[in-house]
Amino acid sequence: MVKVLEGMENLETPNEAEQTGLQAFGTDPKHRLMCQCKIKKGEITVEY
Repeated sequence: MVKVLEGMENLETPNEAEQTGLQAFGTDPKHRLMCQCKIKKGEITVEY
């Protein structure tokens, strides 16, 4: 799990597997599962 600091708009919306994982962890909207999310364009900055 990572926190997206910049570039959230460059990521695809969470797929079903990622949504399930995020709900299990009870995360906030800035968190993503890097093993599941896909970059659609540009750059992102994350904190892990």
